[in-house]
Amino acid sequence: MQRFVTLPAIHILTGLALLLGLLSPAIGLAQSKRLPGLELAPGDTTTPVFPLIRIYKSPSANSPLVGQASPGQIFVVKQKTDVSAGFDGIQQFWYEVAFGKKLDQTGFVFGPGLACGFVQTPDGTQFVLHVIESLDEGLKQVDIKVVTSDGPLLTFSKQMPITADDSLVVRRRDSLDFHGYTDLVVFDFLSTGCPDRHREMGVLWNGDRALQMPVLAGPEGSKSPCFRYQYVLPDEPDGEPGMLKIRVQKTATQQEWVKFRLIQDFGFVEIRN
Repeated sequence: MQRFVTLPAIHILTGLALLLGLLSPAIGLAQSKRLPGLELAPGDTTTPVFPLIRIYKSPSANSPLVGQASPGQIFVVKQKTDVSAGFDGIQQFWYEVAFGKKLDQTGFVFGPGLACGFVQTPDGTQFVLHVIESLDEGLKQVDIKVVTSDGPLLTFSKQMPITADDSLVVRRRDSLDFHGYTDLVVFDFLSTGCPDRHREMGVLWNGDRALQMPVLAGPEGSKSPCFRYQYVLPDEPDGEPGMLKIRVQKTATQQEWVKFRLIQDFGFVEIRN
């Protein structure tokens, strides 16, 4: 019998349709292989994860908008332009795309905006991310569905502050040795309006068991769009044996650590000093 460990507050959802799209290559976690940025070719079709994607008249965020894609919008790549910009340490390009109900409209989208939330571990297990509207003002619902060769198994869900300006980076790390878990998939939301802002949502996997990584909320009462956090595993710089640490950057100069221990068959428990 397969077993799955979740945090007590996680709701398991069923029947969520599999998000269509292309595999989104991305960078690796610390001490793992660094992969190239998103690369799309003419004729490629993708359905991005974000509810609203801004489409520009020319390959520049300063050019006029020609539209905003609705959830589930299909894009067909017409060409990769020569215009690029650095994004999360990787050079990313602007793409000319066709969109609309009849794919008869054209515009330009920055590469990370076209990323779909899909990654596959070496054993063939798929992790599919979907961002949908939430009833809570200022938040979006983020779902991660775990799909094996036998079909969908479960979905992790979390409310997170994600905006139309955010982009997605997918990180995967294999051959872990963390309390019996061997793989880690992290979906990282980065903001173009706030450099170096990271909001990560991750899942640990060991072939038959999935565990959601802790997801932090912003400081109580804080409206800062630059609140960010990143996972640090035991064998990474600043890591501690047997412990998951989260580096929290509250402001440009204020940083703190949140520490968790993994309790078997229960989940992550925060360790308070």
